[in-house]
Amino acid sequence: DSFSCFHRQIDEDFDLNEKRIALISKCTELIPFHNQIYEAFQHHIDDLIGTDILVQKTMNLVIDVPHSETNSEYHRDAPLNSYYELVFWIPLTSSENSKNFYVLDKQQTKKMLNEYKCGEPWDNLARKYESIGNRFQVNFGEAIVFNPGLFHGSVKNFTDETRWTVNVRFKNVFTPPGKKDPFQFFKILHLSNLTQLGVELERFECE
Repeated sequence: DSFSCFHRQIDEDFDLNEKRIALISKCTELIPFHNQIYEAFQHHIDDLIGTDILVQKTMNLVIDVPHSETNSEYHRDAPLNSYYELVFWIPLTSSENSKNFYVLDKQQTKKMLNEYKCGEPWDNLARKYESIGNRFQVNFGEAIVFNPGLFHGSVKNFTDETRWTVNVRFKNVFTPPGKKDPFQFFKILHLSNLTQLGVELERFECE
């Protein structure tokens, strides 16, 4: 498809990152992606975090052309981000071979952290755990959902196709915020009837 063959349409002077940032801004302005992603995965989101929901204001779009150096190395989003968020990694192209994504499970994450605290060099750990991380082949319309406290990342794209992915975060309104101001990076997507009633009555008391 046109996404997978995107790299054939650009030349060496094409500023991919500049265009990617502009595309993120335009998509955020014109496309109700928050609602679309929520509606597609509503059952799972509501089950995990309830119906008082904050969503990341701006989606993150990643475009990895073949053999680029833009892959995401092993990292965790928490504790900078909240431990109580859901991260959705959504491919817009096929994600087989080196176009996929890997996530360490809870026990693997704890083990990697312990080894790092004991002085094991980070580069050694990254190489070691990259080979044992859980890799997922995700089809269009599917997503990987994980906790930001888990180590995750992607490998260098060695295929002859461009990889396009979107990631966005959801969390409950009342969860601990991490080290980021939640209302700087998130906005209210949905409130339960109980919370709407509580807000209304609390505002009335303050009038």
